[in-house]
Formats: sequence, structure tokens, C-alpha cells
Amino acid sequence: MTVINVTVAGGTGQFGHKVVRALLADGGYQVNVLSRTGSDNENLGNLRKQGANIVAVDYNHYDDLVQALQGADVLISTLLHYAAIELLPTLFRAAKAAGVRRVVPSDYVSDNTDLQYAIQPDPTAIERAIAESQLEYTRYYCGVFYRYLTTPYIGVDLENHKVTIFGTGNTPVSLAHEDDFARFIAASLKDPRSKNAKLGFQSSSVTLLELVAALEKHVGAKLEVTHVPLDPAYRLIREEEMTDESDAIKQFGFEVEHKILDPSRIDNSICPSVHITSLDTYLADALGKQHNA
Repeated sequence: MTVINVTVAGGTGQFGHKVVRALLADGGYQVNVLSRTGSDNENLGNLRKQGANIVAVDYNHYDDLVQALQGADVLISTLLHYAAIELLPTLFRAAKAAGVRRVVPSDYVSDNTDLQYAIQPDPTAIERAIAESQLEYTRYYCGVFYRYLTTPYIGVDLENHKVTIFGTGNTPVSLAHEDDFARFIAASLKDPRSKNAKLGFQSSSVTLLELVAALEKHVGAKLEVTHVPLDPAYRLIREEEMTDESDAIKQFGFEVEHKILDPSRIDNSICPSVHITSLDTYLADALGKQHNA
């Protein structure tokens, strides 16, 4: 079996370390993780113990990046969006100079055009950077990560047993478990169909009313649900324009109602062996841990 040499930028982050672990567990990859010079954290130490090679790098020095990427077949970025916008064009140029074959940008949300313009100032910048580098690419898209479903950002207040829903609550929204998604990335990168492809992934889908019922089951209590009609004139705003939590809840409701958070395609069938975690299983684990904490 040919081993693929992969370098991950952002590999110690909340999603990034899951991708690194999935690559290591797959067995088909040699995994390098870029780490800012002088940085150290628990995830970094754990990934080193699990077999990842940690490469210290200064992202501000192009020559450092070229050296750090020597020998890599694939560069995967799991950098947060704000960092990716700034760093990926330079990273892709360095990857080209180092002989890297393929790049995987920091997407990992819906590919909906309206959403893309809401989360970054120039959604076409990464596409241009890929084109200019003349490298192969694989771009990965998904819906809402499970971990957001128990947070105030979408209107859920478990402490006070309250939920706020903007809109009807009857529209399904696409969801992804990060471990499932990471395993899908590790499995699909080896598939020839991933070359120069945009791939969508989904663990499950649920309406907000179905989510409320699932939450009630696992917290063992009735939740007080407040429905707020959506303003027909509402339009998406950028994150920096939000003034408080209610703006985030309203935007989430609008995005759900208009299917903005759903990837345009689901490609799970490329890797049917990838384990899919149900929402019920996730909530049982997540809320059980909160209860026992």
C-alpha cells in the first residue's frame, strides 16, 4: 500500500486535531502537523504521542513554509476561517514550490453562496489561489456541526430549559459529527474521485422542532419553546455586524428556513464504510457528560 505524506496546517484546533487523528487511524498516511514556532498545547503533545510528526514553522516566512512542506503529497488546512483568509494564498504558493501535489482548503461549512459572502470578505479568493498555484484540490463541505446544537448561538438554553426558534422550525437542516466528517476526509482523499472535486458530507438532518424533542428526551425535562416569526425583509449579516446573541439566533433561523446551511450535494456514498454517528447517540454522550461533570 502506498503511504500518502500529508501535512496539516491548523492540526491542533478543535476540528483540526480530529482530522489528524482520523488520518493517523486510517493507516494510509504519514502525518505532519505544522505548529507555530514556540507554541505548545495539550493537543500538540497528544498528537505527537499518537504518531504525528510536529513541524515548527513561522507562517510569516515563506522560505520556512517551503522547507516545512518538503516531501508532502497533500496539504490540508484546518485553520480557522479568519486565519485561512490571510494565510492560505501564501501556503499554496509555498506548497507549489515544495512539490506538493494537492491542497485541501479550510472550507468545512456549506458551499451556499450567500453563506460564503456572510463569513468571508472575498469568497472567491481561495478559488483564485488554488487556480494560481495550479495544484490539484479537494474541497469539503458540510452542514452544522453537532456541537453547536446545545448552545445559545442557535437559541438553545438548556440551563433554563428554554429554546427560541426564529421561523417555523419545520425545515430540516443538514448536520455533521466532526469525527464522522474527519473520517470521511481521511477515507475519501485516497479515492480517485476526490481529485479536483467538491465533496459534501452529512451525518444526519433534523428540523428544529425534532431537535427540541431530542433534547427533551436527553435532559429529561420539557423545554419552553418561543417561536418568533422571521421578518420577510431580513437579510444575512456578517459576524462582525452582530451586536448580541439574538442576532446570531435570528440569523441561524433564517439560514435554516432558506436551506443556506446545507451543502449543495452529499457524497457519503463515496466512502460507505465511514461510521455515521446519529444525533441521538451524540446527544446521549454529550448531555450525559455535562450531567456528570
